Amino acid sequence: SCQERQRGLTPRTRLAAGGCRADCDALARDLVVEAARYEFAAKREPDCRVLAQALARRLHGRRRFPYFAQPVLAGLDRDGVGRCFAFDSVGSASEACVVAAGAAQRLLLPVLDA
Repeated sequence: SCQERQRGLTPRTRLAAGGCRADCDALARDLVVEAARYEFAAKREPDCRVLAQALARRLHGRRRFPYFAQPVLAGLDRDGVGRCFAFDSVGSASEACVVAAGAAQRLLLPVLDA
C-alpha cells in the first residue's frame, strides 16, 4: 500500500520510493540512521537538502550494484520552503516543483504539470 512505501525520516522530511520493496526499505533505514547521526553530530535536525545530498551520495556509492528503487524525497528546508527531489538509481538528483516516480510516472507528470 501507499502508506508502506513512504516513510518519515524527520518530522519535516518524507521519503517515498518505487521499485524493489527490499531495496526501498533498506534505503529508508539507512537514511533514518544517517539523519540520526547528523542530528547527534550537528545538534540540530537535518533539513531536506542535507538528506537529499546524503541520499545522492549513498546511491552513487552503490552505482556498481545499485538499489532497484526510484526514490523521491520531499520536505521543508530551514526557511520553511517546500522542496521535492527525484533520484535515479545511480545518485543523480533533480529538484523540481512536482515529482513522480515509479510505474505511473508517465501518466502522473502531465496531470501534475497542468
